[in-house]
Parts: sequence; structure tokens; C-alpha cells
Amino acid sequence: MLGLLAINCDVPILANEAQQSTPLLTTQDLIAIAETQRAYRPKDAFDFAPNVSVISNRFVVELPVKMAGAAAFETQCDGFPFWSYTATSSDAGSLMVHYTGGGTVVGSRYFTTVPVMCTERVGSSYVVQNAFGVKTRIERRYQVSTMLVSVRPVLAPPLDALLFATVDVSPADARTLTPNLFLRVEGELLKWPDSSFVKCGVEKTAVDMRTIWDVTTELCSFRTYVQRVSLVDRRSAKILAEKSFAERPED
Repeated sequence: MLGLLAINCDVPILANEAQQSTPLLTTQDLIAIAETQRAYRPKDAFDFAPNVSVISNRFVVELPVKMAGAAAFETQCDGFPFWSYTATSSDAGSLMVHYTGGGTVVGSRYFTTVPVMCTERVGSSYVVQNAFGVKTRIERRYQVSTMLVSVRPVLAPPLDALLFATVDVSPADARTLTPNLFLRVEGELLKWPDSSFVKCGVEKTAVDMRTIWDVTTELCSFRTYVQRVSLVDRRSAKILAEKSFAERPED
């Protein structure tokens, strides 16, 4: 079941002492592991990618929270947290933080994705035409992405609504708070069915007259159990909102 949302906790609380003594993989650790696997090129059809070893199966990822509609989010890299603000007077207002992640249903399972890193570059464009002579210009985009993936039964409580928080804060305080917001995602690495921690491959979007992008993504995915998502003020390390997920994903 989903845990309760806790507002204005002063310090993070880990589950137990054993977890506190376990080394934590950071955002940069996960990116480095993914890049090692991504760089692998098979010598022939019979070559097999080497298994990646990790120093710990526990991780903590920090994601910046950007303003809704900011240039950083005007790409096909989606699923990152963002904030919006509504002032109700000169000294009051509400700061809303949205973090939905992403997800897709495959058979009886729901795959929730949490982005760790995504870079994108724009390539050349080309024109497609349908049987009626209508033309559409398609823009090529190339992404390199690293994701955390949680696999759950379709009927289980969804993880895609990872965090939605509202913080009452004045416009003056919000102006200095928002550049210091980040989301901390904590959890445990699990293994894919082939016993690997990370799987890499290339995905390509289907292009038709309704799309304007032709996106090719070099994607590396870690299978995970996301346990907690926290909204944090970097200046004081104060937790402004928190959500826990008690139900372990499928094996």
C-alpha cells in the first residue's frame, strides 16, 4: 500500500540501522555503471555483454526540480519533476511540485520508469506525405537515457504518481526556495530475469502523420524497488514532503 504524505519533517528517517551502514549508490554511480554497459560493443553475434558488479544494491538519486515549462523540459526527455507557483496575496501563496515519472502496461505488468539522466540533441529533418498528399515535417532527435524501472502487477497501486506536494510559502520565500529544491529517490536495486542489474538497448519511436518527432533513444534501465521519494530544501536538508511505497515489486 502507499504510505502517507508527511509534510515538514526535519530530518530523513532510514528504515533501520542496517540500511544506514550499507553503502549507497549515487546518481553518478548509476550513470557510470550504465555508461560502462552502454559502451559495450559485441564482437560478433555470439558475444555476450559482461555482467556489471555493484558495490551495493541500495541507491539514492537526486533530481533537480525545475519550473514548469522551463527550457530544460522542452524536449522529449520526460518524467522529471517540476514546480509551479500561485500567489494568493503579496505575502502568501502555494508552491506545487509534480512528479509523475512514466509508465507503460505490458501484459499483466505495469512498468514505472524514473529518469536518472537524459540528454538530447536535435538532428536533421525530413518530410513525409500521406496518400492524400498532405505533408508533415519530421524532426530527428537523439537521446541518451538512464532509467530506474519498477515492475508491478497492473492491479497494484500505481507508482507513476510518485509525488504531488503543495507547500504554503510567500512569494519572497518561494523565490529563494525554488532554485534549491531537489527530489531524493531512495530504493533497492533488483535483478532482471537474466540476473543482470542493468539492461541497455536502442528504442525508436514509430513515425506517422500525427507525430512531428523521430526519436532514437539509447536506453539503459535498472530494475528497482523505489521505497521513498522526498522533496528536499538543499540549503537546510529539510524534507518538505515525503511519500513511501511499502509494497515490494514483482520478482
